[in-house]
Amino acid sequence: MTRVVSSTPSETESDAGFTLAELLVALALMAVVLGLASGGIRFGVRTWEATRTIDRNDELAAARDMLAACLKTAAPLSSVDDEGRVALAFQGSRDRLSLVCPLGWKAGTYWRLDVHLSGSGPVLSLVASTAPFQRRRRARQIVMEAESHLLASQVAGLDIRYFGDLDDGAGAKFHDQWTHPNRLPQLVAVAVRFAGDDRRVWPVLAVAIGSSGS
Repeated sequence: MTRVVSSTPSETESDAGFTLAELLVALALMAVVLGLASGGIRFGVRTWEATRTIDRNDELAAARDMLAACLKTAAPLSSVDDEGRVALAFQGSRDRLSLVCPLGWKAGTYWRLDVHLSGSGPVLSLVASTAPFQRRRRARQIVMEAESHLLASQVAGLDIRYFGDLDDGAGAKFHDQWTHPNRLPQLVAVAVRFAGDDRRVWPVLAVAIGSSGS
């Protein structure tokens, strides 16, 4: 009599691996999870970049407000050097501006404000140095060191122009520097440049000198 041998696999052998359908389902679920995680990471990065841009624009707004207030209250004061020569305290070039004004947070006296770029290479910082204005330093007089304030970081360039009459026969127009010995310009325009991929914006700041009372 012939015996019939059962070929049914044991329970242990049937659980030894995944079927093709189970593997495909697992891969599909993994792809969904990875897609959600990647989207969350991208969203987080974009949120961080947007927050950083807002913070840096707030930094620029504060710098613009301070500079505009100082230009509006610029004083036509002169200083005397060690050799007795008198010169207007206002000095301006394309990449540097020095003037005297009553800074709001240090009221009571006049202060010298010096705005310029600091650093080297393509990445610079826009800084402002402040120090009490001294028309003439007396012997043994203590000179306070200038304080440096960061106005904007990662700046690509600074462009300042001055509108007024230098008594050179050309009339009132824009100049790359201000050299009049005893007259302030009528208007100062300040432009700050950033790298091409920088989202910050600095609209040209044009301020009429001495316009605080108007």
